[in-house]
Parts: sequence; C-alpha cells; structure tokens
Amino acid sequence: MLKKNLKNINCVEEVRDGYVLHQHFGQFSTDWHEHPHGQLVFAENGLLFLYTLNNRYLLPTKFCAWIPQNENHKLVSYSPDLLIRTIYLDISDKQDPFYKQIGIYQTSSLLDELIFYSRKWNENTIADETEQCFYRNFKNILPDICKEEIPLALPAPRSSKMVEIINFLTEHFLIKHSIAGIAKQFSISERTLSRLFQKELGMPMFQFLKILKLIKALEWFDDGISNVSEVVYRLGYESVSTFSNNFHEVLGFRPQTYLLKKKHRQA
Repeated sequence: MLKKNLKNINCVEEVRDGYVLHQHFGQFSTDWHEHPHGQLVFAENGLLFLYTLNNRYLLPTKFCAWIPQNENHKLVSYSPDLLIRTIYLDISDKQDPFYKQIGIYQTSSLLDELIFYSRKWNENTIADETEQCFYRNFKNILPDICKEEIPLALPAPRSSKMVEIINFLTEHFLIKHSIAGIAKQFSISERTLSRLFQKELGMPMFQFLKILKLIKALEWFDDGISNVSEVVYRLGYESVSTFSNNFHEVLGFRPQTYLLKKKHRQA
C-alpha cells in the first residue's frame, strides 16, 4: 500500500443542498475542513479513511459515512482506484439523532440505487423541482435506511499515558499482547490500564486490537491479497474460523463473502 506522495485535494467550501460529486480521486489527502451542510460519503473500489478530532474511521468499499454539518474532519485514501460519491444535504431543520453524529453504515441495495441515481445531477446543475423533490424525500428516509452502523472506529486517546500506549499497540499490533504485559511495560496496574481503556476509548484493550486487526485485514484485501488463510497467518490468529467470526461480528458478513463481492465488482 503506497502511502507517499498523496495528492492534496482542495475541498468544496460553498455547497448548496443536494450538491453532488461522483469522482475518481484515487490516492489523496485533504486538509482539515468542515462544511455548513451534512455530508453523505460513499466509497467504491477502495478504502477511505475518515479522521475527526476524536476518532479515526475506516470506510470500506460499498459502505457509506454520514458526516454532520460543521464537523471538523479530513479524508485520506491509499487506494489508487478509489471512487467517491458525495451528497451534501441541508439538514438544519432535521431533528433526528441520526443527523447529529458520525456513523459508518453498510449500504443497502435501496441506498445504493438512490446514490447511483443522483449521478444525473452534478455540481454545475441548477436544481429543478425534480431534484428538490428527490432530496426532500431522500433526507426524510435516510435515517430509516441507514440502520446497520458498523463500529469501524478507533477513538483517539486523551491522556499522555494512553497516547503512549495506543501508539505502541498500533505499531506492534501483530504481537500477542496481554493486559499484564502492557501494564508492566508502562508501569501501571492492570486495573488502571483496563479503566483507562474504558474511560478514554469506551472499549477493552482486546476490542481495540480486534478492530485494529480487522482494519489491517481490509487494507490487505484492498491491496490484492485474496487468500483468507494468508491474512489469518499475518495477523496471528489461531484459526480461520476465529478470524471469520470476528470479521462477521463487526462487519456483519464473512471475509469470504467480502472477497467474493469485491471480485464481482472488479469483473
């Protein structure tokens, strides 16, 4: 996965309700920015990383992310073929909790079709009654069709001690760790370590490592590795079934299913 020489993309600052972009961006990075409207982002043919001040999220192919209005964020892609479909929506009059928080969602067939349909408009289109009607209804049903939120988020630590621990685990996540071993290495008690994970990240250490490994697995699949056993070996899982169960627990489907869908999309 190439991580050097990412092109910098200047994000759109002034957008209208229903402003859409369907564009191949490939490998890129944006600066930190925010929009006055909410933003629905759909990734295709690659992985998209979404960073906020408190979290980092992974958006796999055929998943979408909702980004609330005025949410400071940046986007990064290391996938050369990444296509992004983005719809900006004025949700100032919407009270549904869905619109108030970032979420990663598996794209249903209905949402997939609606996003695809929006291709008939672009950033230069003058909104007519058909387009306005489409987006009015789209905003009304969006919270109902984005029900399958995927917890592919790694919260950012706040204390200096946790920053130190998370940086270490992120760099050495392929090593088999234990609560006792990490507590000893960073001169804190096991109880304190467990408390810090729950307090600052909202999850146990092993859940953090599980999500970190799944993100790495998706990156490797995106890089072209299609052998599940090879990924299992690289990640240090004891068996394919354990990895498959973890994958299914978080994403809602098996890695074999993900690879099959990826193969069909590329055919």
